[in-house]
Amino acid sequence: MFNSNDYNLKSSRSDLAAFINISDTSFYNLSNTIDFLRYAFLSSRILANKLEEACVEKKYIRKIQKSINKRLYHHYLIKKRYAKLKRSTMYSNGTSIRTFEIPFDLLKNLLRTAEHLKDSKERSIKYNIYQDKNLLNFIYKEYVQELINFFGVFNTLPFISCHLRYCSSSFHGNSYLPIFDNGKYDNLHFDEDVFSVPLIIYLSDVKKSDGPFEYIKNSEKNIRKPFSSSISDVITHDLELSNSGLDSDQITIPDSFPEVIRETSSFKHHSLYEGSSEPADYVQVLGSAGKSIIFHGYQLVHGGGLPLKGERVAALFNIRFTKPKLANLISLMTS
Repeated sequence: MFNSNDYNLKSSRSDLAAFINISDTSFYNLSNTIDFLRYAFLSSRILANKLEEACVEKKYIRKIQKSINKRLYHHYLIKKRYAKLKRSTMYSNGTSIRTFEIPFDLLKNLLRTAEHLKDSKERSIKYNIYQDKNLLNFIYKEYVQELINFFGVFNTLPFISCHLRYCSSSFHGNSYLPIFDNGKYDNLHFDEDVFSVPLIIYLSDVKKSDGPFEYIKNSEKNIRKPFSSSISDVITHDLELSNSGLDSDQITIPDSFPEVIRETSSFKHHSLYEGSSEPADYVQVLGSAGKSIIFHGYQLVHGGGLPLKGERVAALFNIRFTKPKLANLISLMTS
């Protein structure tokens, strides 16, 4: 049970780093939605005071509070699902990734569209999956139903979006190769969105240099702490704050903020993966057209899609969720 008096007393007497640690610990004591609302309201108010003490401008603090509370609510949803499913990863075998093969005869229309995309040298094109009935039925069975089982039927909407993505080191390399200035593993990262569970289907042969999907095996066991990772996500990714003309240097104030805030939620340029030494438990998913990957990007350290020397065409599928709008409402109520 969440003890607000104890939480508030400890937090008000602590420095920012200690407060974040207390908030992360207290999150796991939340037993119901009322508990969560109290927790979000209290942590939001205390954080605002701490940010003022750290010289963050007041005009940005409410936006930071709102964004953090939205992410905390997403964490809470996942926490409830894991409790109901009695596990801590997307799959019951302790992993957050599954690979499989799609029958080649289901890919005919996708492959034709992929050829048009390559000829145009564009990076992306939208694909109407609802006009491809046989593939649509397969996607519902292998992908949509899996997400409904994971997130719950009331949290998901079975509306599928699909984009084909083409990336060639020859045609597009200037736009992304600088990412790898510190080493070829610099694109490894977590996704910031807890609802990030895409399906990727290769539409070309993908070898080691063609930008295969890559991940760190068992990285989902390094569970992200809800409060500290929400702060990190806001600092490094939040579009609302970016659109307000606020960049990361304005928020972080390295001399005032503890390391737990200055660290990014992304592993990009993280010292653990910089350089050319292959990380422990590093895996590349290689294969031909039809090779498919479903993964929980929020839990799994992953990367890919950016060929160092070669090209890749793939289809990226996502579905819609009901909860993000509710999360926005919750964040307004508790900020």
